[in-house]
Amino acid sequence: MENRVDHTDHNTDDNTVYNTAHNVDVLVIGGGPSGLSSAYYLEQMGMDYCVIERGTLLSTWRHERWDSFTLVTPNWMTRLPGMEGAAPSDNQFMTLKEINALLTAWVEHFEPQVMEGVTATRLRALTEEEQAAMPVAPYDRPPRFVVETTAGTFHAHDVIVATGQYNQPFIPAASKEFPAGVQQLHSVSYKNPDQLAEGGVLVVGGGRSGIQIALELRQAGREVWLSLGTQRPIPDAYDNVNGVYWLNRLSGFAKLDRGVEYGPDDLERLEIVEKLRQNLATCQQQGVNLVGRLTGFREGALTVRPNLFETLKDSETYLQRFIAEIESHIVSEGLGKPEKALDLNLPRLSWGALKETERLDLAETGIASVVWATGFRPNYQWVDAPVFADDGQLIHEAGKTSIDGLYFTGVELNPGFGGPSPYGIGFYSFGEDAQRVVDQICEDSGSMFWADSEIEGLD
Repeated sequence: MENRVDHTDHNTDDNTVYNTAHNVDVLVIGGGPSGLSSAYYLEQMGMDYCVIERGTLLSTWRHERWDSFTLVTPNWMTRLPGMEGAAPSDNQFMTLKEINALLTAWVEHFEPQVMEGVTATRLRALTEEEQAAMPVAPYDRPPRFVVETTAGTFHAHDVIVATGQYNQPFIPAASKEFPAGVQQLHSVSYKNPDQLAEGGVLVVGGGRSGIQIALELRQAGREVWLSLGTQRPIPDAYDNVNGVYWLNRLSGFAKLDRGVEYGPDDLERLEIVEKLRQNLATCQQQGVNLVGRLTGFREGALTVRPNLFETLKDSETYLQRFIAEIESHIVSEGLGKPEKALDLNLPRLSWGALKETERLDLAETGIASVVWATGFRPNYQWVDAPVFADDGQLIHEAGKTSIDGLYFTGVELNPGFGGPSPYGIGFYSFGEDAQRVVDQICEDSGSMFWADSEIEGLD
């Protein structure tokens, strides 16, 4: 990353320090796609900003994905601010190598102001006394926040927290009960089957990551068990359009057009068909052993709750509810229906072949490794502000909190639906989310930044 923030002071004629590397108008915390999308729109508005990133830019995408990872969104949904035409407008799915090439080109395209290797340790609002002691800033926007970091203290008028709502890998406490001889790692550390000890593998978590990893391990010749928690499936496709598109529409991301429908030619492309078939039915067909929720370890065996049938039945009920929500949304938004629904010929579960399991004996199964595809949890402990409910959930409206100047991106917009990812999936959702927040900053600032700015994409 070449474009670093200048650490020298920038003085006016009266020697008042208005802008240093540690005194900015807008501070963006987090250098992933969400934070960089915010930087893009701030750049378009000509605003003084800085992005701080605890590691290196886009490190999650470069270092915390497995080798065979592909996006769950088709290429036509892969849009980045200012690079809308960079990805092909088709139904293929980008590989990890293609994703990182696109992200690298995007960063080089607009050169955001960034400081890498800087971790925020505390964010709080300045007291009235502290604000009164601060010098007047450009545009009469004095600092309202102080952010303590590993690189010193930052003052900012506005802060965008772009670390994501789910940003800390989660491994259940039951993992501590496992014997030392069982290899354990979270999906962020998983790379490929060769990384794991010889023998069987238990994958915990039946979401998209868990399913993709389980299938890869099975295709590599491993004996695999997939432990399912609560399932919140979405249709692989509905009305000839990828299911993630409908998830995002229901979650409040409505600016993306209906896009590219699946056609007969797509069903001739192996990569597309295999991606659409990454589901529990395919796992079952390929010999992955489906089991209920993992509960712990006792007397040489992994213990499992015998709730597989209940989990899968609840999953089907949820899916039907989701489809009903899509139908209602199509009617209310006047989106229309395709002339003919394409039959994707997707596999279905064989209920008769399922069986409940309560114990997975390590000696009998040969399980030597556990991959925790159990997702992430929020980690906002460093945010010292009354913007959280008693259960720790962020209180906001489209990213804006009750504290003037404090915004969050990458957070759920429609928590009432209860979907698996109500904060949006796909790069385009990062852009729409960031645009919404920057629009709000400009509106709250009395539109002082609108004049003389070349605005691309803001409306």
